Amino acid sequence: MDWPNQTPAALNAFYGNPDKNNDGAPDLEWQREHLVAIPVPYAMYYDGKKVTKISVHKKCADALSRALLAISKITTAEERKQYQLDQFGGVFNFRRKRGGTSLSTHSWAIAIDLAPALNGFGVKYGSRPNMMPMKVVEAFDAEGATWGGLWSNPDAMHFQFADIPGGKKPAAKPVAKPVEAPPNSEAITDEATVAKVQQQLWDLGYTEVGSRRPDGTFDGKVGRYTRAAILAFRDDNGLPTVSYIDEAMLLALLRAQPREVSSARTEAAAAVVRENVPEVQSNWLSKVGGAAGAAVSGVGLGVTGVLDNLDGARGFLEPLKSFVGDVPPWVWFLLLGAAALALFFNARRGEQQGIQAFQTGERR
Repeated sequence: MDWPNQTPAALNAFYGNPDKNNDGAPDLEWQREHLVAIPVPYAMYYDGKKVTKISVHKKCADALSRALLAISKITTAEERKQYQLDQFGGVFNFRRKRGGTSLSTHSWAIAIDLAPALNGFGVKYGSRPNMMPMKVVEAFDAEGATWGGLWSNPDAMHFQFADIPGGKKPAAKPVAKPVEAPPNSEAITDEATVAKVQQQLWDLGYTEVGSRRPDGTFDGKVGRYTRAAILAFRDDNGLPTVSYIDEAMLLALLRAQPREVSSARTEAAAAVVRENVPEVQSNWLSKVGGAAGAAVSGVGLGVTGVLDNLDGARGFLEPLKSFVGDVPPWVWFLLLGAAALALFFNARRGEQQGIQAFQTGERR
């Protein structure tokens, strides 16, 4: 997408004016109309606190989401720590430019700062170790964003969805050819190796591999669940996306990092989990049914106590009492209530376990 030029007039025309009153304070009506919150696709922190959502202008929200998602795929968790890509420097920040009077692009919520400690403002790009990786720059460049690392006054932490006419662009790299499976790649199918790979995939967080046996081991067979886990692992680790185990995958498993669980999953509300996990939905319905049964039983006990004290009611209850023997009606209601409560607590426990499994990634 073609983003507007970095001039107040062009930015206001495209993104709206965040300083309508020209009083040095952000306009609340503009914020309500233009800002949206997007989830972050990998672990990110601001001043030591975990970031789960980022406020950004709605016109560039999708572009920023795609760029961050690309970073989560082209970097490992270890690389993100090494280059401090997990350190968030902010998006929306209504302020003036450093040493100037015009508004920073952060005032429109169209710029993001990443790894600020390693990419300080005014620091020449490449003069320090572990400055912004070029593959991250390319991820933003693919969305048309401008990078501050090549400015005359460098700001390598900074990416913005606004153009600077005549500004330098990162050198383009040739497009890589799609990865294809090597012609001599052979599938490994022996049961011992497959079982070991299944365990490794499970330990790394690829729980699509399926359930373990009661003794905690795997069956060593490449079924549809194991194939799904193999495909997910290979895709995450840049291997040819074939659904079998080969030597390249065995080597990748030795150096692979644990799979990260997205914030959207770890913080998913119970209602969201119910929509995605059928057994959680089933347990929830059973819990509701148990609660309703317990309520009916409680009402029945109360009504039975009242009716037994009414002359007219006793005649109504006599045939029922004769049918069930000498057992008083309140006993039946009590048994119904006990069964309903047992169903409620068992279903609630199953629902909670299912939600926890989804949030931790144990259940995909």
